[in-house]
Amino acid sequence: MLGILADAHGNVSKLRSGIEALRNRGAETLIHLGDMADTLRLETVDECIGTLIRSDVAGVMGNHEYSLVMHHFKRYPSRFSEAAKTYVSALPQRLERFDMCFTHFSPFGGVNGLFASTDDYSYEATLLNSTWPILVNGHSHDPRIYRLSDGVVEDVRFSVGKSFVLEQGSRYVLTCGALEDSFCALLDTDARVFEVISIDTLTFL
Repeated sequence: MLGILADAHGNVSKLRSGIEALRNRGAETLIHLGDMADTLRLETVDECIGTLIRSDVAGVMGNHEYSLVMHHFKRYPSRFSEAAKTYVSALPQRLERFDMCFTHFSPFGGVNGLFASTDDYSYEATLLNSTWPILVNGHSHDPRIYRLSDGVVEDVRFSVGKSFVLEQGSRYVLTCGALEDSFCALLDTDARVFEVISIDTLTFL
């Protein structure tokens, strides 16, 4: 069972709560899909990244991590711990596990994929160009499921807090929602089941 986090944006309290909630639900492996820190909350970078390191959370780079590496770590090197700088600087743009891809938003277009718009067109383009049956991302703060089946892309309606079975033969982009808005997700890679959960209350889309 995979636990999926994204877009904590330096909210350490929500980050800790999300990690705890996913562990309590049986997640053995945790992946954070970028924007774990926030360039407007630089005072929380060390604590946020330290929490991920201590909790053994893997991650991919988001646009805020990219800005930290390209700008803030260079301008203010003494402001951040060496552990935080090392962890963030080593983040890949995407992780490939099983037959799935995990990324901040789009795995295409290099760094531009980290800053891509989260409109329907961008989701459709990402899904149509994907070579993975399942692509899991963050960036959009709203939980979403997009499905490609028989050449048609569909924005699938689903309920937060309820399991969603991924059909064999269809291709998906799964977005877990923002942890700073209390969303995270579980992905059963064997049963092909995705569930967005709210760490505050049960919410419906």
